Amino acid sequence: MPVTQFIPELWAASIEEILRKNLVFGSILNTDYEGQISKIGDTVHINEIGDISISAYTPNSTSLPTVQILDGSEVQLVIDRARQFWFKVDDVDKIQANKGLMAAAVSRAAYNLKDDIDSYIAQTLSSGGFFAGRNSTELGTTGTALSVASTLAINALSWYQVIMDQNNIPTDGRFIVIPPRMYQNMAMSRITLDTNNSDTINEYGPRPVGRIMGLDVYVSNNVYSTLGTSSQFHIIAGHKMGATFANQINSVESFRSQTIFGDEVRGLALHGLKVVRPSAILKGVHTM
Repeated sequence: MPVTQFIPELWAASIEEILRKNLVFGSILNTDYEGQISKIGDTVHINEIGDISISAYTPNSTSLPTVQILDGSEVQLVIDRARQFWFKVDDVDKIQANKGLMAAAVSRAAYNLKDDIDSYIAQTLSSGGFFAGRNSTELGTTGTALSVASTLAINALSWYQVIMDQNNIPTDGRFIVIPPRMYQNMAMSRITLDTNNSDTINEYGPRPVGRIMGLDVYVSNNVYSTLGTSSQFHIIAGHKMGATFANQINSVESFRSQTIFGDEVRGLALHGLKVVRPSAILKGVHTM
């Protein structure tokens, strides 16, 4: 594909589509504000309203009720992370391969960007100390990780459900993201997932592998782990209303290389993450 045929808008849309279909952590968070960013440092102002009081109603009463003054607060989503890809393709390689070489390279860049973004979200949620629920020790901590080996997994999952109930989290749309090894443990222990999840599929994004204890179960290789790859996994559960994520493919462009006979392609992604309701994001630390 010569540079003259390169249409940045189409490639940016293609990358956005790949991200939407493959981001696990990115798909379970609120993305209502994605259209409001254009550059690094942009700030999105999110207004949150306070609780609404419920009081008794007395029929035929002439007394005026106390009318609640609606209060609220503002949280700010800052677009503070920028990631890029930049590669070049020699004209000879393009000819010897096929006309789809450039498209395949951009697609691979998008998939690697997906992994980078998902890992960022997982690590940010797990390291931010956002947990605000009760019985937090039941989910494990970095110092005292809880095992989910074998049938212990079902006990851990039940606590995520209980704590969300205690935090008054809506039952519709609850999720948990687990690593492949935990999913394997559950399968080998014959822990059955409800796979009739047609009502809980994201409009965009990967399907949950099933549903258990009221949680849509997603599997991701990007679940944050510490103390080595086989030790402690920081599992994130919660509800979409708990955090907001915004991502924008700011620019994709192609130009003739100054160092080889070939084309260069580069792209820039901007994003930011903000926990807006800490009680709706739970973190558990588990060993497999």
